[in-house]
Amino acid sequence: MASLSISLISGNTYQWTISGLSLPFKTTNYLEAGITDASFSNNTANLTGSKTSSTSATSTGTSTSVSGTFTITANGTYTFYGFTRATNYYYYTAGSYTITHVDPTQRPSSFNWYFAKVSGEDFNVSAIEWTYFQDKINEFRIYKGLAAYGFTSVYTGMDFYAFIFRQCANAIYEISSTLGVSSDCRNVQTDDDIKAWYFTNLATALNNVT
Repeated sequence: MASLSISLISGNTYQWTISGLSLPFKTTNYLEAGITDASFSNNTANLTGSKTSSTSATSTGTSTSVSGTFTITANGTYTFYGFTRATNYYYYTAGSYTITHVDPTQRPSSFNWYFAKVSGEDFNVSAIEWTYFQDKINEFRIYKGLAAYGFTSVYTGMDFYAFIFRQCANAIYEISSTLGVSSDCRNVQTDDDIKAWYFTNLATALNNVT
C-alpha cells in the first residue's frame, strides 16, 4: 500500500515522498503523483482540493517511489494527502501526512479560545477547539527551538481526562517556566474541577511567548 512522508529540506521548503507503489512509476502505469490539500475518495475522476505539488511519470524507470518539493510560507499545521493518477486518468489515495510549519523568524499568531470559558457555565471545549490549541502550542514550541509535543488526539464524544489537560499545561511550561502557567493547571488530577480560569491562564501563558 502506498504511503506518504514529508520532510523539511531547509527554511520553507519540504520534500514529499510517496513510496510502496504497486507498480514502477513510469508512463505505462501512471500519469503523475503528488500531494493535495484535501482528502478525497479512492478511484475518483477528480480531486476534492487543489494540487500542492505533483511529479509527472517518465517513460523509463523501476522505482516504486516518487518525490517532489513544495514550499509553505505561513505558520500553521497542515495535513497533505498523497495521490497517484493512473493511465485511466483516475486518482488513487496514497496516504496522508501532517506537519507543523514555523518560520523561526516569524512569531506564531496569538491564541484565542473559540468560545469564552465562564465560571458556572457548562463545560464548552470541543474536540476541534482543543486540537487547535494543541497545534498552536506546537507552533510556539517549534518557534522556540523545541520539538513538537506528542499530544493525545481528541475526538468528539470522548471524555476530557485530567492528563489531557496536564499535557497542554506542561507543554507550555516547558517552553519557559516564566510564562505564568499556574501550578494548579500543571497538577490537575482525576476528579479535580477544571475551572474556567485555568483555560484563561493557559491561553495567556502561551501568548506571553515572545
